[in-house]
Amino acid sequence: MNKLEKSYTPQSIIMTKIKTKLPTCKLIGINGNVFSSISVVHNTLIDAHLHKQAKMFRTAILNAHNYDEVLQLCFKYVDVQ
Repeated sequence: MNKLEKSYTPQSIIMTKIKTKLPTCKLIGINGNVFSSISVVHNTLIDAHLHKQAKMFRTAILNAHNYDEVLQLCFKYVDVQ
């Protein structure tokens, strides 16, 4: 068994997936206003008790330059449906 096989056992892969599961957020069918989208994603993170991620999301949004960057951040922090 080589070094790579030892570090990636099925259990470690499953645990990684569990730790990185994103909360589900419905953005389709809501107001397309950028501020509305930000609010929905932020509230989803708060409702999922992910306060640290919500704070990181707010900080990242302040550095976004356009609507496309905001949408990319939304997809990064929540599972958009």
